Amino acid sequence: MRGKAFVAVGIIGLVVLAAGVLPAAGQDSSLRVTWRYPVKFVCGDPGGGGQPVPDVQLPLTRGRYHTAINVHNPSVDRPVVFVKKVAVASTSPYEGAQRPGKITPFVQAELHANEAFEIDCPEIASVTGLPIGGGNYIKGFVVLMSPSELDVVAVYTARPQGDNDISTLHVLPVPGSKQREDLAIDR
Repeated sequence: MRGKAFVAVGIIGLVVLAAGVLPAAGQDSSLRVTWRYPVKFVCGDPGGGGQPVPDVQLPLTRGRYHTAINVHNPSVDRPVVFVKKVAVASTSPYEGAQRPGKITPFVQAELHANEAFEIDCPEIASVTGLPIGGGNYIKGFVVLMSPSELDVVAVYTARPQGDNDISTLHVLPVPGSKQREDLAIDR
């Protein structure tokens, strides 16, 4: 009878391990993700850096563009550890469409229960090493991957060049898509 109990406990342990609930030996540097949030961003000033560039040669209309991405852990009792990266789609100087840009490595982030933080254009410029302002811009995606559902909202603002007042504000909730993937990350 005791042998059957050990076998039953062993089988349950293997099922839980296979489901990804428990980490396997040697997998402490991986994260099982279930939710992916790709958030579009536009940052900077695509005005040609003071040079007279016709609008038809610019990838965006002249102006100042800012994106702020708000990330919230909706859990009332559990922290969440997740990863984020930046995938650049276009940058100045504009070299034409369909030229893939820089991809940063995933970095770990953590939010305690009910905490929130923001990812903004200065952070995106910093992690990519690409300038914004003065005629420079960056467009692409911030990608968040998490084992738990998050609240993600993108806030987009824009204004004409030479004007300090906001002229456009758009708030967009970003739905997550479900997927099963193990990511190796540096913890």
